[in-house]
Amino acid sequence: MQKKIVINFKTGKVKTYGDIEQRHIDLARAKLFSGEVEPCRKDRIVRKVKKLFRCIRYALKKSEPPKHVTVCRPILLEGVTYENSNK
Repeated sequence: MQKKIVINFKTGKVKTYGDIEQRHIDLARAKLFSGEVEPCRKDRIVRKVKKLFRCIRYALKKSEPPKHVTVCRPILLEGVTYENSNK
């Protein structure tokens, strides 16, 4: 059986096929984070299509999102003291 590591980007689960050791998983993880290995073409296309639909929904939205935030000063600040827990 071929050794294979499959990463589900939606759920974050990792499936392994074949005789896989922990060092193989660590090496695959390091290569994925460093950019040496990229997700398959299907995953990349799905991400781009989802981003496109999100942009279209945002562009066609009738109400604009708020452009400013109102912040007020707090009237009362409460201080919390912690007792020494190493008794």
